Amino acid sequence: MKLNPLLLVLFLAVVVSSTANGGEELEVPADKQAFHLFLLAGQSNMVGRGTLDEQSHETNPRILTLNKSGEWELAADPLHFDKPKAVGVGLGMSFAIEYADRNPGVTVGLIPCAVGGSAISTWQPGGLHSQTKTHPYDDTVVRVKLALEFGVCKGILWHQGESDSKPMLADGYEESLHELIARFRCLVGDEDVPFIAGQMGQFSERPWSESRKLVDAAHQALPSKVSATAFVNAVGLTHKGDKTHFDSPSYRRFGRRYYAAYRNVTAPRPPNVLLILADDVGREVLGCYGGQSYPTPNIDALAETGQRYTHCYSMPVCHPSRICLMTGRYPAVLKNPKWGSFPREEEHNTFAPLLKKAGYATAIAGKWQLSLMKNDLQQPARMGFDEWSLFGWHEGARYHDPMIYQNGQVRTDTYGAYGPDLYVDFLIDFMQQDRQQPFFAYYSMALCHDVTDDLGRPVPYGPDGRWLTYEEMVLDMDRQVGRLVTALDRLQLRDDTLVLLTTDNGTAGASYLRYEKGKYIRPKVFSRINGKDVQGGKGKLNDWGTRVPLIANWPGRVGGGQVVDDLVDFSDFLPTLAELTGAALPEQMPLNGHSFAATILGSGKSSRRWAYAEGRAALQFVRTRQYKLYSNGDFHDTNADPEEQHPLSDVTADVAAAKITLEAALQELPKPK
Repeated sequence: MKLNPLLLVLFLAVVVSSTANGGEELEVPADKQAFHLFLLAGQSNMVGRGTLDEQSHETNPRILTLNKSGEWELAADPLHFDKPKAVGVGLGMSFAIEYADRNPGVTVGLIPCAVGGSAISTWQPGGLHSQTKTHPYDDTVVRVKLALEFGVCKGILWHQGESDSKPMLADGYEESLHELIARFRCLVGDEDVPFIAGQMGQFSERPWSESRKLVDAAHQALPSKVSATAFVNAVGLTHKGDKTHFDSPSYRRFGRRYYAAYRNVTAPRPPNVLLILADDVGREVLGCYGGQSYPTPNIDALAETGQRYTHCYSMPVCHPSRICLMTGRYPAVLKNPKWGSFPREEEHNTFAPLLKKAGYATAIAGKWQLSLMKNDLQQPARMGFDEWSLFGWHEGARYHDPMIYQNGQVRTDTYGAYGPDLYVDFLIDFMQQDRQQPFFAYYSMALCHDVTDDLGRPVPYGPDGRWLTYEEMVLDMDRQVGRLVTALDRLQLRDDTLVLLTTDNGTAGASYLRYEKGKYIRPKVFSRINGKDVQGGKGKLNDWGTRVPLIANWPGRVGGGQVVDDLVDFSDFLPTLAELTGAALPEQMPLNGHSFAATILGSGKSSRRWAYAEGRAALQFVRTRQYKLYSNGDFHDTNADPEEQHPLSDVTADVAAAKITLEAALQELPKPK
């Protein structure tokens, strides 16, 4: 085996730098077990050829790299040094950042060894890469042995194959790849160390040859043929203009995918989560709850093959429901944020950041309502969403010719388009591109809320020369749910995905249809349920305003046809998602919510004893399945009097005991402002 003389000297000397990047102090852990090493090997797309930018210079005291001289220094792009004039942003830094964020108490050590243009034949003892006059494998041996003096190898990241995508080379690639994995594992002294291989770029301007497809097949087959390996797809990543190398944003995204794949190898994969929140849809609308006015076959199918909850309670209107849903706390506890706002100091305590820290890719599409987006383009990012596609709430249309903010920019291609189709297209694309890691997709529907009326002009009509009727919106809501479920099936993600469907409050009492002679025409909305016509109860604290549908569907984990009478309110979603995904709850922050994960999994019951909602004029209620106590003293038996026409006065001892429990609950809660 031929060794680079300089590297041999460095190995014998075991040189460690004590300062780096202009004198900034770094610390190599004294405990080898706290220094987690990752070998970066392959060719130029592992090296990184992305354009250097401001982000390239950012360092983290817990992320080090072994530089060309064999010294540890603070890591920053470019990590590699194979061709000094060509090196740039790669995937190693974003991988390391994800790893460090999710593994507190350890330091990450990167061992960059990739060489641009190197075929797999150079990654064996004595292999020569003539272009750089180096021996990639032999040099890697020296660098790895040097690094192992200080830490423990936790993984091998590999991206290579372009140089072998040729006739005569591709046929033997899989055998060579398997031999290389065994060789690397022997080198680091761990036959089970994870080996993560990434896909070569898929660029429409450069179709793949049959040889490249053969090399790709070898990578894709790794998890089924070699233990503790993973394949990372490159779907949706873009090139820098040369049809070969990724651009900087794609490299960083690729690195995050590598981490997700690594985590799936080293820890059991939690479920994907698709959370669907319909807007202004009471339970009387859905066939599975006895609704008779509108066909909802796709939603009904979710209930038929999953769980249908009969006692889920929201707030009576949208903004407080969304705040409660995302935080696990009641609006009054958060001092009732101003309509259409969210407290900056609480942004990191919502469900998306928790799931993101647990390794989830996160996205939201549809309605936001936590700010005027034009004034705060990055609020969704601060609140934990990797990607977002949200209509400009009270800034533009949500349905026809919609105004959509997508990842901080206004889309310019929505003329003639229909908003709900675009929101679902976005989420399907997200689920497909990030399926290498568990995802949290939050479909915060525009449907079935009517159009906004405060822009100074009417928003565009649909093709029928008016806005959608409420019935049309319900039919389309069901269609969009069907599109998402069909996509999960097509992507073979259905069995691994928990679908939760609920609504933010009851049905609206009326819905805008036209604008005529300077006035908005808003017909009333009535729906039939179990033989009774009911006007929408949005805004009211009775059951038509706050008792909302909830369906949980997870094939293979949730049995079909279940009707669940456990109490659930909107503060319960955050702790439930945390328990199901393994996410850590916010520290030193008491929640109002109770997890109903055990109910979903069939292993127990929720501990919730009463549900809560609050409305206008500082009015609140707490309730059990049967009894309901308002903060003004009104007390109802909702089984005997579902319309709440006759408050109870004279009660039996058993009923009095229930009232005392509810009175004590109200005493614990702050008053709404």
